[in-house]
Amino acid sequence: MAKLKIYAKGFIANMTNYGLASDTITKHKRYLTKGVLPAIGDLEAKKIKLEDCSLVLVEARKQFPNTKTCEHRTMLTLRKFLEYVQNNHIRMRFEWQAVRVPKRLPHRAPDSFSLEEMKEICEACDLSNFYDLRMRFLIESIFRAGFRISELLSLNRFKDIDVEKEIFRIYDAKSGKEEWKTVPGIRPILKRMLAMRKDENPALLIGGKHYWETGALDKDGAQSHMRRFKKRFDGKVRHTLGFHKIRRTHCTFQLRNGIDI
Repeated sequence: MAKLKIYAKGFIANMTNYGLASDTITKHKRYLTKGVLPAIGDLEAKKIKLEDCSLVLVEARKQFPNTKTCEHRTMLTLRKFLEYVQNNHIRMRFEWQAVRVPKRLPHRAPDSFSLEEMKEICEACDLSNFYDLRMRFLIESIFRAGFRISELLSLNRFKDIDVEKEIFRIYDAKSGKEEWKTVPGIRPILKRMLAMRKDENPALLIGGKHYWETGALDKDGAQSHMRRFKKRFDGKVRHTLGFHKIRRTHCTFQLRNGIDI
């Protein structure tokens, strides 16, 4: 009989394939290895009972004393782990939704940039430079429409974008569902970026040492470019600049405007 712990590596790889942020994956890995697996990792997946999940809560309280937030997050990780096991490997005696999560304590508002900071970040891009132009496109697309970086990197410039209507065909990084999304105001930047392209690569975003090199931009390349770009803002903005932080900013403004996300 298979024990639950043998599915841990696949669970982490699955989160990576879904395009979750690296810090999110790191947190889930922490709660998985310190709370979930020590408590129930040696139990057989087909024989585990719902009441066995209480062992995870006990282990979380032992590993993270006096920290209610960690108890909450450990149980969330347990639910996600059991969801992965049930959807990809075997059926268990209970549904993962049956696992109850302790109430979360009030916490500080998520880090986000102000409109003034976002304007400063965008205006720092030199639009005569291909790499800054590409960075401006990424920043504005994420801020205006809330895309994940992996969703933008997968765009095909011939099939997935309508420049005049300012709409992109996105495949959701989590569900894989196709959806057309509007990115208001992105047309001038997009037109300028496409006008500099001299290659036939269908990828909307390309990388390489020079803009005429045709390799598609990957996630590592985008993050490397962001690390260099954000050095311009050391001490000038409240938070560390990053793609995920910009997406948080988009979500924060959506909530402030009463939009359910």
